Amino acid sequence: MKGWRLDYRFLELFSEETGQNQRCGLDRNSRMSANERGAHMPASRLLRSLCIAVPCAIGIAVGCNNARNAITGESSIGQAPPQKQLNQTIQHVWVIFKENHTYDNYFAGYPNPGGDAPTTSGMSSSGIPIPLQEPNLQDWSPGDNNFDEARTDYSSGNMNGFDQAVHQPGVQGDRYYHADGANGAYYSYGLTPDVASRHISYYWWLASQGVLCDRYFSSEMGQSAPSHYYLLCATAGGSISNPDMNGNYTVLDAVSGQRFTESHSPSSQISTSIPSEIEQAGLAWTLFQETDDVPILDTAVNLILDLPSSVRDIDVIHGLSDYNQRFIQTSHLDTQLQEYIAKGWDAHVVYIKPGDLNSEHPAVGNVTDGATWTQKIIDAIGNSPDWHSSVIILTWDDYGGFYDHVPPPQLDAYGLGMRVPCLIISPFARKGVVQHEVREHSSICAFVEKIYGLQPMTNRDAEIDDLMSALDLTQSPRPYSDFVPPTGWTPNEIAPVGS
Repeated sequence: MKGWRLDYRFLELFSEETGQNQRCGLDRNSRMSANERGAHMPASRLLRSLCIAVPCAIGIAVGCNNARNAITGESSIGQAPPQKQLNQTIQHVWVIFKENHTYDNYFAGYPNPGGDAPTTSGMSSSGIPIPLQEPNLQDWSPGDNNFDEARTDYSSGNMNGFDQAVHQPGVQGDRYYHADGANGAYYSYGLTPDVASRHISYYWWLASQGVLCDRYFSSEMGQSAPSHYYLLCATAGGSISNPDMNGNYTVLDAVSGQRFTESHSPSSQISTSIPSEIEQAGLAWTLFQETDDVPILDTAVNLILDLPSSVRDIDVIHGLSDYNQRFIQTSHLDTQLQEYIAKGWDAHVVYIKPGDLNSEHPAVGNVTDGATWTQKIIDAIGNSPDWHSSVIILTWDDYGGFYDHVPPPQLDAYGLGMRVPCLIISPFARKGVVQHEVREHSSICAFVEKIYGLQPMTNRDAEIDDLMSALDLTQSPRPYSDFVPPTGWTPNEIAPVGS
């Protein structure tokens, strides 16, 4: 092995003799536009990256996963402080926030009475139809997805810019700024029921038993971090990018159109948050950020994407008195969540963010493995005493560069962005319904506000649909077994109730 290639998603060991790459697990969520690449990485930081990553790769080759268990083991889970008991039907709102897929990428062929016909192709910038294809990789990369590239994809609502250069193959081994194949955005894991059965049948099962939202959009054009801000605050404070190698991100002034950099979001940009409002109301919140299995990989990942930044860099959250207690970073959340629930960390609002390999993020997370992880998380909730008073909202943060055919409404200078899947399950969820209300991540804020009697924080959550129509609080509570797929079930058996 003669050389290292530093890529924005993770480092790769590259063998010039064989032309093969060996990945070293760094997150690729910190996406910069082509003219930003390298500009934010001084030589000292590049050297530091290499110094960390080289032993990491060696560790992987000799069994670094075992080293974590031998050195650190699992962290013990302490008892949570007592929290207020409520006399109401819904007492727990769970939000599972996954990464980088459009509605068409997962549900293009899902039966949708009263909605769109199955999506089988998209349009190119030259007006030529491009058929959607089934990916031949479980972590297919469609290429880059920054703010400006998303605007090109959107193409003033024509949705025909997805054949731009970033969605075509790049140099050998570049799966991160460029696609895994020609017209790489035009791929779908849910093209037909048969295709879905090979990749994401669990998500189609949840849709068939709960509520699927077919007009749920990411809050903003482009990358992940701003959407994480909207999830918590119904605003991103003008942020339009992920953090760069120095922890700085781009902020767009909507009035002047000028851009500047910031390293955190002060209260002048983001004045409050759901955790802040929940705490002010005497209620409890918890945010779980799953970490990677190997500690040294976490260090290397954070040189590319500081995973806690979407919480820590919001000053009004970081300044909360119980921030250090309620923001929990832990590995193996799928196997530990049951114990966290038993120890009382099942707050009134719980946010769950997977680690890299479980996130389904293109070029990093296998979508089938990611769906299995999601099922374990939902099983832990569904098999707990909390099920009877819970609502689980499962959604994806941004479009990731994948094609979607529905033009997002433009509410302001930032978005909305492309459609993403959103599924709602609960003892009180309507069964097998596809809903068409325009929604986005601020809808989750509005839902929490409605459930707990909180005031809106911004115009977004004040005006957007609040998801309440997904529930029927008068129906007999449904058992969790309704949401567990039976052995041998396939997506071909779906018969949705309607809209």
